[in-house]
Amino acid sequence: MIQKWLSRRRRGCTCGCACNQAGDDTTRFRQLVKNGDLTSLAGQFPLWERVDKFEYPDKGAEISYISKLSEQQEWKDEFSERVWKEYLRFLYLVMVSGHKCVPSHTVDEAWHLHLQYTRSYWEDFCLYTIGRVIHHDPSPGGESSRPLEDLYHRTLASYVKFFGDYPNDIWGPDNGNNVKRLRDAPGVASVGKILSSDGHKKGDPGSLTNVLAK
Repeated sequence: MIQKWLSRRRRGCTCGCACNQAGDDTTRFRQLVKNGDLTSLAGQFPLWERVDKFEYPDKGAEISYISKLSEQQEWKDEFSERVWKEYLRFLYLVMVSGHKCVPSHTVDEAWHLHLQYTRSYWEDFCLYTIGRVIHHDPSPGGESSRPLEDLYHRTLASYVKFFGDYPNDIWGPDNGNNVKRLRDAPGVASVGKILSSDGHKKGDPGSLTNVLAK
């Protein structure tokens, strides 16, 4: 049942979101975000409304997702809340930027933890919220990881395009200092993960948007 549903969704985006919009619409999106015009955002960009409102797992529990993230990384809950919001913005960019996206070290930690909440990530978010499968693929390592740095800078450029200036403490070159144990060699600007949709082949030069639209 789920596979048939996903197959229908891959034939093309039917949500009226920014993946079918460009140019002036992107500028309008950024302006609405800057102005905090949530009503207009919801009406004109329904995909963003769904992503932005998505709540982290176990919100009402004594030990919530945010509590676990804070404990794992030795962050204050306020910072973990900010990282969660940036993580959602990152996933939105995966959907609408038109290219593969790479998270920062800090954002990647939020992603790693969310993946442990399998129902929240695969069902509530991927299936019911965005209607797409977004995989978390590890870096191939070594020299093969160098192109990911370029993709990271493209991700930052897309962030600015859609949301304006990014918070330097979460996306800047020193954001790895937030992470308790870095997963890649020092000096790499991003964790080095390539995103792909279901059925995407590594090394495929096609844009992520084209893959998602299958």
